[in-house]
Amino acid sequence: MAKKKEPGVIEPGEQGPQIIDLTELVVGGEQFAARGFSMVKTTRNGEECLLRVPIKSVDSDDIDKALPASEPLPPREQVTINKGTPLARGFGLFNTGGFVDHVKTEDPEYKKKLREYNGERGYAFIALGVDLPMKDRDGKEITSVAGRIAGLRAMGIDGHQFLTISRDIHNLTQRAEAEEENF
Repeated sequence: MAKKKEPGVIEPGEQGPQIIDLTELVVGGEQFAARGFSMVKTTRNGEECLLRVPIKSVDSDDIDKALPASEPLPPREQVTINKGTPLARGFGLFNTGGFVDHVKTEDPEYKKKLREYNGERGYAFIALGVDLPMKDRDGKEITSVAGRIAGLRAMGIDGHQFLTISRDIHNLTQRAEAEEENF
């Protein structure tokens, strides 16, 4: 009977990720930079085709620097808590009532702003992660993140393509679950 294989364990002779032993770290070097490709399905003239898109890893700090707006905060309101109620006890107000800040995360306007903010971050992630120059109709290179985001939208990228590229960029540096178990 064959021995049961542990998930993520590479047996002798099997293929696995290349292992590189670092001997030094060089400031400004690209020891941790990751590059690869995303295969994005599209249809041209009724024929299915795959676009091979060069991608690179993206750090969340780069997205923060690229987007001027900060994450929207939900509205708050002061709520009076009456002493002796279960709500007061839940807040640790056993002998007194008091005021508590109530964060209204279900506020429709807040949810709309948060959705827009997260959408911009997603587009910025892809705009920074696609490892290709982007040019306008006149052939001039678009280097700003805002310009690249507008360019992606104008190119007609759809939800499936967006998610495919985003997932592939994440996977450049994210270890598989099975690898994590044996780390």
